[in-house]
Amino acid sequence: MGVHYWYDNRLDKECDEIFPIFLMYNKGKLAGFGWVLAGKYEYTKRTEPVPYGAVAKFMRIVPTCLEKFFVDLGGFTAMHLYFNTAPSNLLC
Repeated sequence: MGVHYWYDNRLDKECDEIFPIFLMYNKGKLAGFGWVLAGKYEYTKRTEPVPYGAVAKFMRIVPTCLEKFFVDLGGFTAMHLYFNTAPSNLLC
């Protein structure tokens, strides 16, 4: 899926201040962007549920509020939009 970059992310950030959009880079080039929605929605071809264990894999710095926020909302849902016709070519 590429490397995910989050705007102004830090440990002490309040969860209601987190910008829900991220950029994805692959080999130093912008490869796409995505949204993270608060709450667990039905799986579709365009969205996917995010298990909490995966959060640390795509956020270098995980705000301390995030685990409780995740539990309180029942999860997160993500949508990725790629600028590439073959997302399987992206590196994690």
